[in-house]
Amino acid sequence: MTFMKTNDGFLKTVGKTIQNDKGERIVLRGVGLGNWLLPEGYMWKFYNPRADRPRRIETLITDLIGSDAARDFWTVFRDRYITEADVKRVADEGFDSIRLPINWRVIMHENTGEFIEQGFVYIQRLVDWCKAHDLYVILDLHGAPGGQTGANIDDSESDSPDLYKIPKFREYNLAIWRELARRYVNEPIIAAYDLLNEPLPSHFSEFNPSLADVYREVTEAIREIDTNHIIMLEGAHWATDFSMIHQPLGDNIVIQFHKYWNNPDTESIQRYIDKADELGVPLYMGESGENSNDWYAAAFQLFEDHGIGWNFWCWKKLGATSSPCSVKPPASWEKITKYVETGENKPGREEAQAILNEYLDNIHFDNCEYFKPVVDALLRRVPFKINAEHYGYRGSGISFQASGVDAQSHTPAPEIDLRKGEAIVIQHAFPRSDAPVDGELTEEEKRRADDLCILLRDGEWVSYEFNVPGDSHVGVTIRTQLDGDPNAKLDVSVDGRATATVAPKAGDWDLQEITTHPLQAGRHTLRVRANGAGRVDWVRFAPAPKVAVEA
Repeated sequence: MTFMKTNDGFLKTVGKTIQNDKGERIVLRGVGLGNWLLPEGYMWKFYNPRADRPRRIETLITDLIGSDAARDFWTVFRDRYITEADVKRVADEGFDSIRLPINWRVIMHENTGEFIEQGFVYIQRLVDWCKAHDLYVILDLHGAPGGQTGANIDDSESDSPDLYKIPKFREYNLAIWRELARRYVNEPIIAAYDLLNEPLPSHFSEFNPSLADVYREVTEAIREIDTNHIIMLEGAHWATDFSMIHQPLGDNIVIQFHKYWNNPDTESIQRYIDKADELGVPLYMGESGENSNDWYAAAFQLFEDHGIGWNFWCWKKLGATSSPCSVKPPASWEKITKYVETGENKPGREEAQAILNEYLDNIHFDNCEYFKPVVDALLRRVPFKINAEHYGYRGSGISFQASGVDAQSHTPAPEIDLRKGEAIVIQHAFPRSDAPVDGELTEEEKRRADDLCILLRDGEWVSYEFNVPGDSHVGVTIRTQLDGDPNAKLDVSVDGRATATVAPKAGDWDLQEITTHPLQAGRHTLRVRANGAGRVDWVRFAPAPKVAVEA
């Protein structure tokens, strides 16, 4: 029998933790369903402003195939882009939650402020699927009335954050949250209300006081109806600046930050940790992704080591390897993308319809290409690889043991030192013989991610957590190199049990392979300790033949 989260009651904040009604601490691990109820241009390979947001993509589709066919297109799109098959796979992979980005124009008429019932049907459909598959739902107003950000991601009409400028939009925003609270006040599967996605980049910081006012008035409006649910508050400037939030605005409040394209180290999130401590509320990482599997293995370990729940962005995109689900581009998709880019050589209506029909066929989960290594990296689940410098983040004596030497003084390039303040030396790892990291990174980002290793001096050690999907042995490959000590060795243990001692060959980088003792399904810790001095570049975990677990 499935143990349903609805039996656990509403999630609530207790101090700086999130708990269920049983008093169990909950660290959310989920994915975001971007592009479904708020299409984003880059997820269609549209990089020109003429099709960078929902209203402009809608205009493009109407331009290509006419208004009647466009209306049919969007009905089919929303029926197919996310289905129960997607939700089931999310649950089967081991995630526990889904963050649902919503564009206000899906649930409210822009000109009249009247609600659109069909929009709520889509939301309720997802809620029902998540109940059936035991997943929490975070309702995320990704595009608020008038635009909370003033950019393509909020579907603003003219890159202006009119939510804070035009009173009508403030009223619409209040009405939407009152309606969502009314509909879901008694629904425990809803984990939280995420009030505004990534409001106010720094060039609109003059509206930060207004953002604080909006948060206060929406929170008060929700609490008049619903005291059950957590309310999440995102910082300004892409959910990184919380300077306008000086108090937690009542009970059941969580602050949410986002993290993209920077070092996966504690220093990079310390200001968010400090803010949560100041307010005495839990911290949640609501978006991170769009990177390589190596980076995912490090960043999502960082969040968990600090007890921070997280949500990956995003579940499905067109022609991408950095998300679990990839929509196959139609054979002639470039005809549409080139028209978007140049405004020239518009496909004829019949041809455009055929291309879009193929797209609608391809977006269904069963027709997508699935990249399981992305999920394995997020969950650090065998099989996956982790770069050596991304050992655990729980501090000295737990995740590593160093000799006390200042790391920065031994680092050839301090600007790319990923673990400042810890005495494990981060070094360049030239030469590299294996392929560069996967993912949509610039060449400079690839170099920065791929040119590092760690130097372990005698007696120093680092640890790496990994998850085993089923009872089995695990094969471990360590890429290592001597550091001038021909007798250097690495002592490897798993869960405190000595497993092997390996000795790199003299000369260039060497691959050392071992097999663990039988492990039960679940989380385990591998420790690599230097006996002598040597460098470690990366550690790879892979399945080994399944065997009976020792008693």
